[in-house]
Amino acid sequence: MKRVIKFRRPHYHYSGLFHSFSEWGPVEYGFKSPASISGKTNMQDEQYTGLKDGNGVEVYEGDVIMFTYKTGGGCFSHQGKVIFEQYMFLVEIENGDCFSLNRIGGVNIIGNIHENPELL
Repeated sequence: MKRVIKFRRPHYHYSGLFHSFSEWGPVEYGFKSPASISGKTNMQDEQYTGLKDGNGVEVYEGDVIMFTYKTGGGCFSHQGKVIFEQYMFLVEIENGDCFSLNRIGGVNIIGNIHENPELL
């Protein structure tokens, strides 16, 4: 199964308040991102993980999610933000621990770092 590679970009008002997201992709041969076309390099695009939450909503970098993680000692619920590091998608929880996005379950998006910074 191929994963669709697409991105979203947060937009802010001049006041610094979050305004909206714009999406672009899927990435195909020869496709250029809005940042490469405009010449602006300080834009922070957030990549689609290829996963959807329990409600069918696409999970992107920067989303804050609730999830479950099973170990030999039981099943634990955590809240964390989706990040992309070392060529993989991870969920970083409050204490700095990270979980691989493909090793967790029960994923539900509860917000994102732009609209809901208080969730971090």
